[in-house]
Amino acid sequence: MDAETAYLFRHALVRDAAYDLQPPGDRAQMHALTLEVVEDLFAGDERALNAMAAELVHHAEAAQSSRRTANLSLLKQLAGKEAHYLHRAMWYESNAFHNERAVEFGTRLADHPAASLADRMAALLRVGETMLNTGRALEGRKWFERAATVAEQNGDSASHGRALRAIGITYARTEGNPPGIPYLLRALEIFRATGDRRAEGLALSNLAVMRVDTEPAEQTLTAYHQALAILTEVDDDNGRAATQSNIGNLLRNMGRYEESAAAFDEALAIHRKRGERVYEAMVIGNLSGLYGAMGRNDDSETAAQTALRIAIETGDLHTQGVSLFHMGEAAARAGKSEEAGTLYTRALQAVVESGARFWEAVILESFGTLKARLGQVDEGLAMVKRAKEMFMAQGNDQMTALSLRAMARIHLEAGNAAEARAQLEEALPVVRAMGLDQEEGETRGSYAVALRILGDTAAEAEYCTARELLTRANSPEDVEALDRRWASAHAAWE
Repeated sequence: MDAETAYLFRHALVRDAAYDLQPPGDRAQMHALTLEVVEDLFAGDERALNAMAAELVHHAEAAQSSRRTANLSLLKQLAGKEAHYLHRAMWYESNAFHNERAVEFGTRLADHPAASLADRMAALLRVGETMLNTGRALEGRKWFERAATVAEQNGDSASHGRALRAIGITYARTEGNPPGIPYLLRALEIFRATGDRRAEGLALSNLAVMRVDTEPAEQTLTAYHQALAILTEVDDDNGRAATQSNIGNLLRNMGRYEESAAAFDEALAIHRKRGERVYEAMVIGNLSGLYGAMGRNDDSETAAQTALRIAIETGDLHTQGVSLFHMGEAAARAGKSEEAGTLYTRALQAVVESGARFWEAVILESFGTLKARLGQVDEGLAMVKRAKEMFMAQGNDQMTALSLRAMARIHLEAGNAAEARAQLEEALPVVRAMGLDQEEGETRGSYAVALRILGDTAAEAEYCTARELLTRANSPEDVEALDRRWASAHAAWE
């Protein structure tokens, strides 16, 4: 240790010893003086005060400790300052993605005796949002439920509606969309009664997302545009960006790839302009899915890697899992089966930890399909069946039907065309009602192959219909894949 370092070390020891030797009441006075001096020095400099908020919380708290005074007004003032700086510290740490620190300060503020109703509501909602944004939706729901109760008891309609909307979103992230819809409908009723157009637009956008698996695509697209019109009217950039991203996902599923990319680009530009890194990662993840659908596998993998990097930076476990899934899909499409399996495993771990039951089922289906392709048919079928059961438990008929299709394809590859036919006939009515040419085309294509293997004369018509649907869906690679499967089935039947 050099002389300068030794001096500084001794100085620190002496300083700490001197502090510890002070009577508690004198220490409280020193903390109060420090708080007063800092506030005077940085009066009007909000950025500096926000950056020091955590330290000022400490000084305000310590200034009340063992204080030798009967001046209740002073103690009340110090308690108020502590609550004030807890609020600042919560937001400062949250904006810096120091999520655990943000939760710590928010938790203290929510239970602080000097906190106003506005402070408490802000804390309850922010802690819940932090949990939700870091993939801990179930934990977040507890805070939103508490916020809803406090808001309703105190006649705070705006916060009550906001909390109900958030509860609905936590269901969509975990158990699935249907259980969340009643909460969104209640929130929408409150927003309309209070004339909160911004919140109404956000709730309409969320409802459209939650109904995407139960309503025809064109109907959902209309609902999105209704929400978008309101959010544009009230100049809510974040709401517009979120809705554009959802529109991008729907347009991708409809095979309208250029329009999908334009929607994602607009959403991404807004999030980047506002520094919304959590949502930026989500949109980039959606772009990965689009690139995969377009056959741009390298771009899909790169986008997923970028989304994963940002999600790790922000601590968003949910988006980490989804990004790993997209990377697994890219690897599977490239024939890198071992790498895909590793990525699916990592993705499953992340989404299970974050409580994302929908995504757990999605990944199980893809992983099971991969295993079956590698010859592990029984294990693969079991995984896809488990995914189907999870979708059924979530009340998601569309995803249940697509899982039935995935099981049917495995049966087809294993030579069990009769079982495949039965599953596809069960799935087809639901898939047709989705109004998505891509999904109906893929399902009818598999049905045509099953019928051909079984020698059913309806096979040819089904094949032609499937081909037409996939062509209309702007999916030439899937048309080629169907043609190969059809030729193989034709040869097997002959």
